[in-house]
Amino acid sequence: MAFTPIFGSAPKLLAVGSGKIAYEVGRAAGTQKAVAVVLPGMGDLRQSYRFLGPKLVAHGVTTIASSTDFQDFGIAAIASDVIAILDAEGITQPAVIMGNSYTAAVAVYLAGTHPERVAAIVGLSGFYRPMPADTYFRPMSHVLFTTLYGTTVWVGYFKGLFKASPLPADMPEYIAAVKKIMSAEPIHAVIIGKYGRESKAPAWEAADLVNCPSLILLGSQDPDFGDQAAELETVRSKLAGNGQPKTAVTAALVPGTGHYPHAEDPEFVFKSIAAFFAAHAIA
Repeated sequence: MAFTPIFGSAPKLLAVGSGKIAYEVGRAAGTQKAVAVVLPGMGDLRQSYRFLGPKLVAHGVTTIASSTDFQDFGIAAIASDVIAILDAEGITQPAVIMGNSYTAAVAVYLAGTHPERVAAIVGLSGFYRPMPADTYFRPMSHVLFTTLYGTTVWVGYFKGLFKASPLPADMPEYIAAVKKIMSAEPIHAVIIGKYGRESKAPAWEAADLVNCPSLILLGSQDPDFGDQAAELETVRSKLAGNGQPKTAVTAALVPGTGHYPHAEDPEFVFKSIAAFFAAHAIA
């Protein structure tokens, strides 16, 4: 499949330091009630929001979908890039920050360290804390994710992270397109390894400072977590601490999905987000 713009217009390029950020803006018609920045997961592309993004725009949410090309892959650096996008678009109102996998931790970090820029956070099958698997994955990542065969390693693993039945009709083409992009630029595989070695500790520490509404969704069959329900409760409990009301954190499993619930069951995820927004007068 050819990757077409999610919102019908060519992406913008924003220079940040020695790298650049490519992002698209889908502007909602009428009175703007909310702005959402949606961040793809590690090893994925902004087109992972090809189903959910248009639904948000139709719901009245101006939506910014981004992907990046830079040298620093830490949580704080990506959070800084999100702020750079908002500033470039002249958006001063607090935004909803939505992340998947590794970037869900970015949403938490931003909410804890820059509360004035964040209206709410939405995490989709996120890694928010140091995980037991980090102890062996980090050293192995140097071997697994090389320009020589890292693409094959990642694409094979990537395919296994989708568990919905049936999957979206375009999923074989989407995975083939990801493989084509990575094969053309093998450095992408090295970048995945760098992401995997970054610590999630800054986000877990910042979680104690989060006081905005939070929606945490996790695929009920996400293979990255041995006990999905237990992981969901661990994150919910952490975010519900620091004296904030328990009702400020909404957490749910997305039935039958894996690590990318927004692509596997976008209707369920959208309805969950719409209900969350309504409950907190976000949009």
